[in-house]
Amino acid sequence: MIPSVHEAIPRRFPLRPTFCPQRCRPPPVHPPHLQPSTQRLANPNLGHWKNTFKSWPALEKTSPEKSWTTWYKRVSASKQTHWDEIGIGQALALTIANSAKDEPLIAAATYFSSNTINAFLLNQGPMTPTLIDITMITGLDVTSSANPTSLNTKNQYDFKTKSIGGWSGYVAAYMGQGSVTAQEHVAFLLMWLEKFLFCGSSCGPTTNWQFVAEALESKRQFPLGKIILGYLYQMLNNASTKIVVGSVVGAGGPWWLLQTWLNLVVMKAVNRPSVIEAEFPRLQPIVEDDGEESTHRRCMSYGEYAFTPADAGAKLSAELLKDWFCSFYEGFQKDARVWFPYEDSVHLDLPSDFRFEDINNEKSQKSKEVFSAAISPCILPVGIHQGRNIQVSYEFYHSMSSARPLGMGQLPIGLLFADKIQCRGEISSTLMMDRLLNIQGPPLGSIENIELARFRSKNFDRWWGEWKLYLFHQPASIYVTDLFPNVIPQTTESSPPHQSNSGRDIDYHAPKTASLLQGQMIEPADTGRKRKPRAPTIDPLVLAPKKKTKKQKPKVADDLPALDPSIEQALDELEIEEDVDEAAAEKKKFAVKKKSAATQSKPTLPKTLEDISHQLEASSLDTLVVDCGSITTRLHEVQALIPEELADVLTPAAYLEKHQFKLEK
Repeated sequence: MIPSVHEAIPRRFPLRPTFCPQRCRPPPVHPPHLQPSTQRLANPNLGHWKNTFKSWPALEKTSPEKSWTTWYKRVSASKQTHWDEIGIGQALALTIANSAKDEPLIAAATYFSSNTINAFLLNQGPMTPTLIDITMITGLDVTSSANPTSLNTKNQYDFKTKSIGGWSGYVAAYMGQGSVTAQEHVAFLLMWLEKFLFCGSSCGPTTNWQFVAEALESKRQFPLGKIILGYLYQMLNNASTKIVVGSVVGAGGPWWLLQTWLNLVVMKAVNRPSVIEAEFPRLQPIVEDDGEESTHRRCMSYGEYAFTPADAGAKLSAELLKDWFCSFYEGFQKDARVWFPYEDSVHLDLPSDFRFEDINNEKSQKSKEVFSAAISPCILPVGIHQGRNIQVSYEFYHSMSSARPLGMGQLPIGLLFADKIQCRGEISSTLMMDRLLNIQGPPLGSIENIELARFRSKNFDRWWGEWKLYLFHQPASIYVTDLFPNVIPQTTESSPPHQSNSGRDIDYHAPKTASLLQGQMIEPADTGRKRKPRAPTIDPLVLAPKKKTKKQKPKVADDLPALDPSIEQALDELEIEEDVDEAAAEKKKFAVKKKSAATQSKPTLPKTLEDISHQLEASSLDTLVVDCGSITTRLHEVQALIPEELADVLTPAAYLEKHQFKLEK
């Protein structure tokens, strides 16, 4: 996608797809818990959230010699300039205030998370935390291009983390006296990274982030802002996937960052004071001219404003979870919707290196760099921290999925990386990550003299209007029955609509198999758990009719890595190696049974199915992974005319191309 001038509105820029028109059809973006099925996959349930927020970055009540606040005062006195130079000072300042958990708000929003586009599909439209949000909330670096896995070297210092008495014992052990040494600074930054920024599931001291702490101490430049956003996306993906299978979400992850962003999204709905009127705790109380002690000051950033709103904080309960879920499902009132929360940023001091009003200023190159990074799709590294059985991976940043919060025009969403690389693949080396980060993105058009203007195109309105009818066709009461089992909803479940408000038929070409484009819908392994190596497989890799004998998995070609386990599972379960003619014959049996007028009126349908069968017989799995376009095209011609059972069988072969992974191990 590229910023391109909207002809009717000069100097307004939409994030525009660069795909050719025939490739710009609406992608299948079903959120995991609102799948197009008559059977609901997941309802809000308090059981999903047991102990999930126990790693919340709260300040412990302890003596001063064991206090994080005391340590922060000591280290900041000599290292504040150091922090500001590498862009972590704004994020560190948030840690001196307690952010009260709003568990119902976080939990309710997670049910609308789509792991296809890393966005929340709310009634009002798609929204997601972006790199602009990371900049405005934390000020962390989002422009550096350094490969973070190259920082993962042998640790310089030894820190004891076990049997030390938790975080308070850690502070007592490593908070020094006199001048702050490099070792103490690393110990301090290590605690910040583990406890306050990434919020590891251990809920106690570890050295998992020590290599990053040492890099920060030595002023190494790397995109910590992109990394924290990637971990947020990964956390939401794991959470939504576990919810689908009825598992407990589990502890760990930057839930605080999600809540901070959500506080900005809902600030008008809950009628909070403006950012100009809000206050943030002082590091040290002062005495005003009138003799009164002042413990708070005005907010200096949107992070401070959204991190500690005065009315925030609530324990998870069925009633509150229902209220937030229904608000997201039914939509806020129009005057309570927030698309661009940073309208008053001119009145704030932070972030110091990015100002919306300076994007066009030739003297402020940094602002333009940050904005360019925020509107460009990119790869976000995850799993880069040290620890036992950690798997390096990545998340996709689809800036086009939420253009209006970037101050730009919203068009139908396109997924740049969908046909380039495998989603959430495993990275086995620094070289592999280098190649991934250097994948050629779309050309970024000129953003000279850009004028922020939030608008929606007619194409987007039509696109989202159809998806909205499909996703939210049932009343919210259908989904909250697990919270209130004794309450019977006044309505019954209904089928999704087949016609839009315009009277046009709604065509859905998404695969029925959830593991193909939606992402794995089986419970994911913990990031700290290694996958078992695959058993050797057998050549040749052929997709052809076979007798119903025990099948052997095909051998992976030398120039292609192994298929994602979810695809292998789909292939095994759906038996697409079986002769497609059998499925076609089965289809004819269904057609006779249903006496479908549509099928009878299409004399070319058997011919199309026969063509698909011949193509599958003549194509190896290697070929289909690289290019299955012709099969996909033919399937789209007849998909609406064939039974769902047959579509389920043919769909995996038509979408294998989405999972190619053009990286050499």
